[in-house]
Amino acid sequence: MSGAPQNTTLNEPVSPYEAALGKALDDLAQARADIERAQEEIAFAERRQSDLAQLVSHLIELIPAGRRAAYLTRLSEVKGGQPASAPRGGAVFDNVVRLFRQTDQREWSVTEVKKELEKQSGPVDAKALHNVLYYLYRRGDLRRVGRGMYRVMSTGVGVYSDDPLLDQMTRTEGEFED
Repeated sequence: MSGAPQNTTLNEPVSPYEAALGKALDDLAQARADIERAQEEIAFAERRQSDLAQLVSHLIELIPAGRRAAYLTRLSEVKGGQPASAPRGGAVFDNVVRLFRQTDQREWSVTEVKKELEKQSGPVDAKALHNVLYYLYRRGDLRRVGRGMYRVMSTGVGVYSDDPLLDQMTRTEGEFED
């Protein structure tokens, strides 16, 4: 046995190093608690942002079509994204956005999009098309409704709602029947 005192608890530091170690561990625990609290606040803020963006989208749908574009651009800017018309992925991106803006069709298969784009502008790189559709899906402009099927939610010209009441209020008779 050595002559040094045996300290079996962390409450009674034997040396200044142990005191510093105890303080550093306490600070580390506090930093971890601060991170967890900040993550909870961020999660709350993200849910609030998502709810408000959905509310704004629904309200935009209720105003005349000719006045929607400016609000959609502002919504995109406030959410921190680029407007749908901003170059992002080159010609394929621009052509997909233009196609969705020019038609009233809400649901598209990847094959339908590819065929329509090829009719309008020639051969389309399948990988680039999938990347654009996935990007628009991640951004919330498209919703996946099945394997290789997407519903247009936003094109920068109009926003479509999944809320049956709001959706019904904005449709004309027989349009977009599910």
